[in-house]
Amino acid sequence: MVKVMKKGGKLQTFKVSKIQRGILKAAKGVVYQKEAKFIARKVSASVSKAVRGKKVVNAKTLRKMVLAKVPRAVASSWRKYDKRRK
Repeated sequence: MVKVMKKGGKLQTFKVSKIQRGILKAAKGVVYQKEAKFIARKVSASVSKAVRGKKVVNAKTLRKMVLAKVPRAVASSWRKYDKRRK
């Protein structure tokens, strides 16, 4: 079971659904919903495959993997959301 090291040091179980949910939120209003679902499935499967076999992966590393694989407009939306949250 893969664990995710959060920035505060807390460990959480890796969940593909969290990646999909984040991508869908970032894609809202940027791409059509059907395309967003396709992107979310494709990217989350790719990221899941990349972390398979690891014990712990850093949340920042996961974020970089996702942002590198989603379309530029979705990545831009994600980054804007991150800035508003901080």
